[in-house]
Amino acid sequence: GQVLGVELEGGERLEADAVLATCDPKQTLERLVSPVHLSQREAHHIRNFRARGTTAVVHLALSGALEFSSRPGQSFGRARLVTTLDDLERSFDGIKYGEVPARPALEVSVPSLTDRSLAPDGGTVVSILASFVPYDRKEGWDDAGREALGDMVVDTLAAWAPSVRDRIVGRDVLTPVDLETRYGTTGGHIHHGEHALDQLLLRPTPSASRYLGPIGGLYLGGSGNHPGGGLTGLPGWLSAGTLMG
Repeated sequence: GQVLGVELEGGERLEADAVLATCDPKQTLERLVSPVHLSQREAHHIRNFRARGTTAVVHLALSGALEFSSRPGQSFGRARLVTTLDDLERSFDGIKYGEVPARPALEVSVPSLTDRSLAPDGGTVVSILASFVPYDRKEGWDDAGREALGDMVVDTLAAWAPSVRDRIVGRDVLTPVDLETRYGTTGGHIHHGEHALDQLLLRPTPSASRYLGPIGGLYLGGSGNHPGGGLTGLPGWLSAGTLMG
């Protein structure tokens, strides 16, 4: 009924009176903790916590600046690219059927504007979140599907920034499955769980919504906890406050 620490993959044990887990709650409570330590109700709640990834990440290395045709010569650190609400709704429809939308909604950021060490002189690094890309694509994810997704994202971006095609010198495409594999996030969900109304207030489960896990000394503090994902750090801060009393 009490944590003793963490056992690493190689067998090494780190003893501790408390453990604050910032990995996603399904990873913590379904894989790292034995199911025998969860009540039937807790197991039911965490099993039904939805964490189906719908976002892909595309990184681009450019030989020049990212320029939008509507604002020539201007630099942008961040932009959201979508046409109409109807198009946004149609893009989301693909999630229901395991299909990648023809024109995904894009959230574009240019981190090299604030950190010049990310790119050589004259170069630019662009990081793109592409929605809505299904985790469980009908055909599955392979190299061909990954490259087709990258092409689709570049085509969508080029509708606003035509010069981007000629300036790409490198590209990295991460599907939701790749995000799951590389970062250990269940379902490849970038927020460790859907930001739906029923999963925000009592997040991730009613009994663990105040950052206390089902075992004494176990605290949850990742993006799967209230108030949700993003770069605020609030779930970890609130969980640490609970641990420290």
